[in-house]
Amino acid sequence: MTAPNCPFHGLDSLWIQVAGLSCNLRCAHCFNASGPGNREMPVLRERGIRKPRVKFLPVFRVGREEERSGGYDEDDRVTSEMLELLGPERLLCSAARVATSRGIWVCPILVNERGGRMGDTLEESFRPFPLSYGACATCFRHGAVCANAATAVREE
Repeated sequence: MTAPNCPFHGLDSLWIQVAGLSCNLRCAHCFNASGPGNREMPVLRERGIRKPRVKFLPVFRVGREEERSGGYDEDDRVTSEMLELLGPERLLCSAARVATSRGIWVCPILVNERGGRMGDTLEESFRPFPLSYGACATCFRHGAVCANAATAVREE
């Protein structure tokens, strides 16, 4: 089965990785191995962010959770019929990208997946993305689960 492409409708959100993998929790289901002691990038407070916004996501069976749960089955994929029924606009990848020191990625969930890298520049990333990952199905079922209007509160 060929995965359908999610069309790119134009950049509406740009994620910039600031805190890296530093986190005050060590969750077994964490998709990117964040936790205490992981100081890959500077802490948010050092950048003037006093109250980071927290959003609880559904379980994505990638990273450590893939090892624990066995990951996704081949049937856990977005189909063309699903995309036509509810529309690609509900997916983060239709209007957002993630910028890191390692390039531009389609979404924060697939930052550590080789196929999630869209290129070195934003311009290279302005193209459709194949929804061939099981995580795409989780995102589809729960809406654009990573989208937030505001991600942090800055100290004045």
